Amino acid sequence: LFIALADGRAVSYRCLSRRMHAAVDGVLTLGPQQIYMVDEFTAPEFRRRGLTRQLAIASNPTLIAAGYREVVGIHRTDNNDTIAATRAKNIVTIGRLTRACFLSRTWYAYEPYLPDAVPPIAPSVRRRSSGSLLSPDSAPHTRAA
Repeated sequence: LFIALADGRAVSYRCLSRRMHAAVDGVLTLGPQQIYMVDEFTAPEFRRRGLTRQLAIASNPTLIAAGYREVVGIHRTDNNDTIAATRAKNIVTIGRLTRACFLSRTWYAYEPYLPDAVPPIAPSVRRRSSGSLLSPDSAPHTRAA
């Protein structure tokens, strides 16, 4: 957990973990050099000042020393503040993971945006003929180097 303070008050944080979000556990898997961004938040009155970018820069030496080279995150498509922060940090969106539910069944489909990017998709996820992925059991995810 990385925290930004202003006058002794926590105003922004970045939480990273080796465990994926429960909704995609088993669908997305992390490689040995990847870590998952659980959450990132900045108090509304401190947004659009580059705090999340500064937290990413400040956390990089610790992550690199621990052997991590990529941060994987999942963001809802309607989370405009997070999308703006992601773009401001020049983080590349590598694809879109969509979840569909019907009764007690859930399916996932993955649409790659970059042909050469390796998505963190579990080997158990099946490919459709269109090239997207399906899993029998959403949101775009991003990856930063």
